[in-house]
Amino acid sequence: MSDYKVVSLFSGCGGLDLGIEGGFSYLGKYYDKNPFKIIWANDINEKATKTQRLNFKDLDVVCGDITKVLNGTHDNQLSFLEDIPKPSQHVDVVIGGFPCQDFSLAGKREGFSVERGKLYQSMAKVIEILKPKVFLAENVKGLISWRNGLAIKTIIEDFSKLGYNVDFKLFNAADYGVPQTRERVIIIGVRNDISKDIEWPKATHSATDKNLLPWVTIQDAIHDLEDEEKHKSLPNNGYSKAKYCPGKQGNTITKANKPAPTMRAEHHGNIEFHYSLPRRLSAREAARIQSFPDDFVFVQSTTDAYRQIGNAVAPVFAWHMAQTLKNILDEKDKKMSSVYDKLFDDALIIKRVKNKLPRLFQLAELESSRNGKIGMEIGSVRERILIALLMYKFGIDIVDPDIPITAPEVDVIVKNTPLSIKTMTTSSDRWSSVKLIWTVDAQKALQFKNTYIPYCDMLMAKIHWNDNGKLLLFSKESQIGVLNQIGRDRYIKLPKVNTNARGVEISREALLLLEKCQDTRCIDIKFTREKIDYREVYTKWLDAWGEDY
Repeated sequence: MSDYKVVSLFSGCGGLDLGIEGGFSYLGKYYDKNPFKIIWANDINEKATKTQRLNFKDLDVVCGDITKVLNGTHDNQLSFLEDIPKPSQHVDVVIGGFPCQDFSLAGKREGFSVERGKLYQSMAKVIEILKPKVFLAENVKGLISWRNGLAIKTIIEDFSKLGYNVDFKLFNAADYGVPQTRERVIIIGVRNDISKDIEWPKATHSATDKNLLPWVTIQDAIHDLEDEEKHKSLPNNGYSKAKYCPGKQGNTITKANKPAPTMRAEHHGNIEFHYSLPRRLSAREAARIQSFPDDFVFVQSTTDAYRQIGNAVAPVFAWHMAQTLKNILDEKDKKMSSVYDKLFDDALIIKRVKNKLPRLFQLAELESSRNGKIGMEIGSVRERILIALLMYKFGIDIVDPDIPITAPEVDVIVKNTPLSIKTMTTSSDRWSSVKLIWTVDAQKALQFKNTYIPYCDMLMAKIHWNDNGKLLLFSKESQIGVLNQIGRDRYIKLPKVNTNARGVEISREALLLLEKCQDTRCIDIKFTREKIDYREVYTKWLDAWGEDY
């Protein structure tokens, strides 16, 4: 399968991105490539984005204030969706470590009282636009305790309102092989339609549990860099000439036999010193402690490198978090192909659809007509024909066509999996719009458009008489992807005012894109008309009158 597409926000130099993608070595261990691809990234810091471009080849990195990027007022004057390269708007994952200083235990803890503390709302807006399957947010430990839990409660509630099952957990990076006691909160949201529990990654290291590996110490991580020649051979080997000032916050000498304290971005005198050498830790040593591989290069000055490193998410820690995302998405993909795809993998079904469907649809026309003049009921009869096909394939007892009127998008349920059935007749091979719901109420139609999210797979019969038509299966994920790609205004066609409206429809543009989606299944059908006596449709009723019961 292809990689899951990821949008990265507040990405800094790319520590979280590197961990999510995987495929790097650290302290002699290779962290396997994960099935994720960062397709778009954003950060406000120009120097950090330069670092990211240097280390992530061909990545679209946008430097700018995310609030301006979202409303189209940043330098390029492009809206967010325009800025994401098409057709990549079908996004599976959104990740981001929204700025944390205002919740940090080491800071002023101004929280939501300053604009920076509200930047999670920008992440929420991106999630609302893209509707990814899952999202992951990273933040400081202080987020949990701020105002007796008000911050985390507010953030969870706001994310949940977007249609996600949201959970959070506090982690110590040292428990995952990072030589640093860096405590961070991870928030994960799983879209409600996926219904997959969040299984957090289990610790691999411990300070006390003898069944796990011991914590990696700072000496384990950087002892070889005590060799000045080895130290100078690596990029970002510089260090500041800061002096040790006992008694000041953070001005402590690191202990060789323990993990380092949390690496900071802004020091203001709060500086980590080497455990044996009379100097501050170098930028490369700080990068090692943050679990960056030695070939990851930070641009600009040593001071800039310190800042980028301190702001980053430890890649090794992020790699372990990626396993949780992978498990959720892999399980979802298994479920997606478990039921209706089987129609398109059955040679007998394919043969009978090709041979029988044109005639059966002709009978549907006759049954819904007077002397061959098509009536409005034809769609319902065709729907019943396709439901009968499902009964033939899966068994009548597990196919449930008794769907309440309150579920307008669902026509049948097989093995607890809902399905929408649509048919469309066209005079050419072009698509026509297809009805989603019937309504003449303009306000109701607009409300439907503004809140609509595809709920289930769609079985679509495209009928082109005396030419080639198709029976297609559009996955729910493809529908959501196309909706996100072109936007609601182009995906949904509203009824025109003061006309004999057919209701709210899926546009022909959306259907064309759905047809081209990679996971769309298709059976090509020659819809040849036969000469059928319209009286033939009455034979089943004649048989019923002749039966004894």
